[in-house]
Amino acid sequence: MSNPWQCGMLREHVQATYKKPEEIVETIDSINRAIDIFHYHAYTAKEAYERIESGDIQHLAFALFSRSDEGVKIREEKLIVQANTVAAIQSSRAILDLFAYMVRAVLNLKSIPKNKCGIGSVSSALPNSELKKLFEDLKNDEDFKYINALTNVLKHRIHIPFEITVSTVGGKSGVAVRAFEYEGHYPRKWAEEALTSAFNVKNIVIEGGRRLNRECGLDN
Repeated sequence: MSNPWQCGMLREHVQATYKKPEEIVETIDSINRAIDIFHYHAYTAKEAYERIESGDIQHLAFALFSRSDEGVKIREEKLIVQANTVAAIQSSRAILDLFAYMVRAVLNLKSIPKNKCGIGSVSSALPNSELKKLFEDLKNDEDFKYINALTNVLKHRIHIPFEITVSTVGGKSGVAVRAFEYEGHYPRKWAEEALTSAFNVKNIVIEGGRRLNRECGLDN
């Protein structure tokens, strides 16, 4: 992003202002680590996806169903895409939960018990502000709805299959996430589209951090 969240500024503010800053500082550091892990998985998946996508359509279709070394390599690439796309999606959703927990602590939202802290409870407890609006807007955000639904399905129900798709129509090949149901229907997506949704959800936290800094009187 062109104007990233200055989380180090918030960290210094917490250390200088709060009597017991350790837990909040650890949460800030946890978000940073989670974002690093997200980027690792997202870019690893993207690189493998591009290696599959760049292949010749007819050659790829033949190799995919063969027992050749090349067929094995393509299936390995598909597994890299699947494993790292799932990890990136789950990381993006976890980062949001960590951010909600941090907001509760930084803004001293005592009405929310630790074990009840989440996006919904923080949104309800916040006074009207730019930050509250960000939380409220999540319920209508298509990327968040997709990531939240897919994360819940992966966690509680079934591992959504990924499939290598080779189409001679339009010359498109790649790895796709199958359609699924979770409080509604979510259509099939290319893995790169699912990764874009995960990036957008991660970036919501970056924007939320900038708004939180402003709530604390910090200049981004």
